[in-house]
Amino acid sequence: MFGFGGARGRQARGKDIQVDVQLEFREAAFGVKRQLKLYKAATCHHCKGEGGEPGSKTASCKTCDGHGQVRQMQRTMFGTIQTATVCPTCQGKGKSWEQTCKVCKGQGVERREEILEVDIPAGISSEETLKVPGAGEAIANGKPGDLYVRILVKPHSRFVREGNDVISEEHVPFSLLALGGEWSVETLNGPMNVRIPEGTAIGTAFTIRQEGIPFLRSHGKGNHVARVVAAVPKKPTREQKDALEELRKHGL
Repeated sequence: MFGFGGARGRQARGKDIQVDVQLEFREAAFGVKRQLKLYKAATCHHCKGEGGEPGSKTASCKTCDGHGQVRQMQRTMFGTIQTATVCPTCQGKGKSWEQTCKVCKGQGVERREEILEVDIPAGISSEETLKVPGAGEAIANGKPGDLYVRILVKPHSRFVREGNDVISEEHVPFSLLALGGEWSVETLNGPMNVRIPEGTAIGTAFTIRQEGIPFLRSHGKGNHVARVVAAVPKKPTREQKDALEELRKHGL
């Protein structure tokens, strides 16, 4: 009564794999190539996934008569339904070999270690996931699964990321905040001089344009935001103490 495509309508697919990759802060900002060592089901290197020993003679599969499928008739309350499934003997190939592959025993896949190089783009964030199509586990007579790479970015000792901006805390001497002058701010691209105006208050933020993190798969960058705090010596020298006492006399 009904006919269905069965195995031809939906191709079998291998399992997906997920791995975690840790990156340094700068690696995530600028991008990096990373080699991953995976132990997984892969296409047999000896028979190239065919399942037969190379050079071995082939013949049509006797179970499916070379069609790669076996059909079954099933009676239901709606009538007789015909279904088709992958031939269990030839795994859907429609042929058999005089000698099966000595490595994979005719399965077409083997478990082995593979090294895969993944290109991690600049600007990627922690907890983002990259998809590498077809790099998952292989399966006989089907499509391989996909590989999912979850990115984990290590904290930086100096920088904090907010969106695509990089935030740093700059410990500036009180005398420079009061009198003004130049201050060197370390950014992802090296030191940049910032002009500190006279009478700058603690907590003031200075923005250095286009010195932040690149936008993922796009043009442009975020900014570097330097937030000012007063550099207070933990163990001031005698000369510093005397100078500070003199400032206190003047209400500073």
